[in-house]
Amino acid sequence: MFKKLLPVMILCAPLLMAGCSASKKSGEAAALRCPQTGLMRHADTAVFRDAEGRETAFVALQDFRGNCSFVRKGGDAVNITLDLSFYAENRKTDAERKQTDFAYFVAILGPDEAVLTKEVFPLSVAFDREKGSGLVVENVQQHIQLTDIGLAGRYKIIFGLQLTPEQLAENKSGPQTAAQ
Repeated sequence: MFKKLLPVMILCAPLLMAGCSASKKSGEAAALRCPQTGLMRHADTAVFRDAEGRETAFVALQDFRGNCSFVRKGGDAVNITLDLSFYAENRKTDAERKQTDFAYFVAILGPDEAVLTKEVFPLSVAFDREKGSGLVVENVQQHIQLTDIGLAGRYKIIFGLQLTPEQLAENKSGPQTAAQ
């Protein structure tokens, strides 16, 4: 099989190598790094309770994906796009609930790890009638104005569920998992 691919590889080699001969401008772009992104520790799940302390809902930030693009026009900046996946389930079995409402946050940290901005976003997840759970993907865009575009990789974007002090303490004490 290798012998059959060899002529194709030889013919394609000049095209592949042309992509490697970068100009100064494209070499600079290759050196730029996106800000680090990640989930804040202990802020990935939340159990919601009613006034009597019974569980009513469970929410988890299940997955995230993101990318960034660099902006030179009008000053150096980096734009970040995140897709955050949230799962929620109804734990109040004695009443039919159609959805659960909660909030999540996205924060930008500077190179010194100081919080530059923090935004809190409300979100509702509708429950499937039969499963008693739901999933929603939220698209978030952030913009960081930079004095030096080469420093973009030293910034951080963190996100998580906006928790009460009690929920945070519960998360720190042990894992919360969805019903299987």
